[in-house]
Amino acid sequence: MRILGFVPDNEKHMTSCKSESPDLVQINAGGKELEVSLHFLIPSYGQACPTLASPILNMALNLEKQLLFYGAYHNNPVNVAIHVTCVPILLFTGIALASNSPALFNVPDVLHVENLPANLGTIGALTYSIFYILLEPVAGGLIAPLVIGGAAFANHLLATYGASMNYWFGGIHIVSWLAQFVGHGVFEGRAPALLDNLVQAFLLAPLFVWMEVLFFFGYRPELKARYDENVKKEISAFKEQKKAAKQ
Repeated sequence: MRILGFVPDNEKHMTSCKSESPDLVQINAGGKELEVSLHFLIPSYGQACPTLASPILNMALNLEKQLLFYGAYHNNPVNVAIHVTCVPILLFTGIALASNSPALFNVPDVLHVENLPANLGTIGALTYSIFYILLEPVAGGLIAPLVIGGAAFANHLLATYGASMNYWFGGIHIVSWLAQFVGHGVFEGRAPALLDNLVQAFLLAPLFVWMEVLFFFGYRPELKARYDENVKKEISAFKEQKKAAKQ
């Protein structure tokens, strides 16, 4: 099956879409091919290959592209283990430090949740959670309670022990960043992704670490297979480029 649509970019390239299975669509845009599962990408699943103008489809396509970018920078097992450990800590301590702000507005009593005042930490946790659910409903839905629960715990610690907790939050935050730089420099042999993609480093990294955990337990094997294959290609291309630069 071959259906034409338009890529919503400035060049207006024609896009060819073909489907060889009922739950997978292969998209070729500007000479670049990408296979994407329809199960979570397209709200109206009955359409074989809708145009790429759908905002949700665009987000999901970008998610898989960004996941590939993340994997190309995090392939060494030791570096992956460091990130699986440190990225959640960075998210928690970042939310905790932001929770020092006063409540930005009053929440109606019916919506009030203990240890979740409307400060920057709580708002940040809610923003991360909603964004992740929009990008990947299952993975996002599973991580959202952990993120919001982390914000509640951070607010509880600040309310119980006061501003002295910030020394712990700040120190642990800095050590976690340093550990990641060590992971890249010593084990991965490649600069951190944040030097090339700040959005991924600060917004998407927690979701991608969570995806690594879910992949380990067998979540979405078809995506994991494509992910592994494409990461190998990206790393091979990087090594060839690095080798050519030395010559």
